Amino acid sequence: MKNAIAPLLDNENNFHYVAANYHHLCRSDIDRKQDLTLITMLGFQEGNELPTAIGELIRNLSDSTTYVVSEMQLYIEGHNKHIYDFYQNDCMVAFSRLVSQLQDFQTTGDHIVTLLALPVLGRELYAAVTLQPGTRDGVPGYLITNICLKYTMEQFRAIRQYQGLEVIDEFMTGDASVVYQLSRLKKPGRDAGSVIQ
Repeated sequence: MKNAIAPLLDNENNFHYVAANYHHLCRSDIDRKQDLTLITMLGFQEGNELPTAIGELIRNLSDSTTYVVSEMQLYIEGHNKHIYDFYQNDCMVAFSRLVSQLQDFQTTGDHIVTLLALPVLGRELYAAVTLQPGTRDGVPGYLITNICLKYTMEQFRAIRQYQGLEVIDEFMTGDASVVYQLSRLKKPGRDAGSVIQ
């Protein structure tokens, strides 16, 4: 990231970054009186945390100079082959086998991918779930090896509003299956939303 952003700065040496667990950071850990702060790599985190938890993480790290750069593999009603294809990728299948091995779970085939509807904040959201068939101690069953929330485009925007952020810009991949989003804290006087559709 530094190689991409530093040339845009007046002084390339003014680029600093922190790679750390968001749960253990707060604004004072990263505040250097900088002109701009980017919070990135939320995609995987957002898929595994409820919107309320992500909102708290963002607020703990943010001030008026903060922008959030995030991505989301979208849930598209009736058109989710892209999600199934992603989780059927050889690397994801290998990941499920590794998780199984670490859990002393003997696999009996490739994992199964499903989309599961979940009630979150009074609305129905979807999660991609991988289930590894196998046995433990001779007992057959399934091990959940991955779960990741998938929002519609409208839900992703509404979640940012709910979290007290405003969306500045969005960019879609060519197949419209992934959105990249730039957002920031709402300026004082603008109400945060309360509804996720």
